[in-house]
Amino acid sequence: KKRQPLFIDEADRLQIARIEDLLDIHEATGVPVVLIGEEGIFGLLSERRRIWSRVAHEVEFGPISPAEVALYAMQAAGLEVPLTLAKEIAQKTEGDFRLVRNAMILLEKSAKASGSFAVDRQMLDAALSAHSWRRK
Repeated sequence: KKRQPLFIDEADRLQIARIEDLLDIHEATGVPVVLIGEEGIFGLLSERRRIWSRVAHEVEFGPISPAEVALYAMQAAGLEVPLTLAKEIAQKTEGDFRLVRNAMILLEKSAKASGSFAVDRQMLDAALSAHSWRRK
């Protein structure tokens, strides 16, 4: 009676047979199934027309913007990141949210150690030098 959505993270890693199982669960219960995955999920779902035809909504996320970096820093860690530094974080991480999260963890540790939650150049340089960020 109380249908809660079923969220499946890393769904792009599932075999097509597991996707079929989720379709069966949806048909039997009426529970909405939300698949969360990376780019490969579209190819996986389109392998079977009867699965792809049941996709009701697609939401694709692009790189995180500098404004989103600053907002995330404030909401997740109480950090005040000036937009110029948020822009640098977005560029260094190529807008990859996981890497932005990692940067915020380092910045939060630095902020706690210094007693200031206003991120400055020195804090950012220290955080950015602590990680390789992207392998080329």
